[in-house]
Amino acid sequence: MKQGVWDAIKFDKASRQNREHSANWLAAHPESIPEFMDLLLSAPPKQQLICAYVFELFGSLHLTLLSPYMNQVIRHLEAFKLSGAQRALLHVLHLYLADEKKNLDHIDEDLFQTLVSYCFDVLITDPPQPVANEVHAMSCLTYCCSRAIWIQEPLSSLLLENLPKRSAGYQSRAKKVLKSIQK
Repeated sequence: MKQGVWDAIKFDKASRQNREHSANWLAAHPESIPEFMDLLLSAPPKQQLICAYVFELFGSLHLTLLSPYMNQVIRHLEAFKLSGAQRALLHVLHLYLADEKKNLDHIDEDLFQTLVSYCFDVLITDPPQPVANEVHAMSCLTYCCSRAIWIQEPLSSLLLENLPKRSAGYQSRAKKVLKSIQK
């Protein structure tokens, strides 16, 4: 069935229209979500990138259908090597963690530590990751602060250190994060 899911969601160009078409196919075939998730988590990088794009759009609209798979996604974060795939997964994790009171409790301690480490790694990578990846990592860490207060200090230090030398997008999100965690 994985090949069937792949045949249904694949596209040559990552246009918004193509990504939406694939996400809509998945929404119309929710029974295919387990096979789609297996494909996302095990595909070679080029296929994985396409799956990540579909995952992002599908997750933006149907996050509750992906909630049962978020621990698997966190467990496999290191397997996503392409920055576009990383951005898409971090975006969905950001959306998932936004409902922190409910969803943070569904992440076991080892996976929580994996998520926190991964997000900090995104922020300290040299050369820097694309700003979109960093912005989503900052947001994820902000939500994680409600479960582990110790995150606030290293996150604040890192953001304050990088603030003057980074892009406007980075600065804007970093200021929001700093304001949020320094309350």
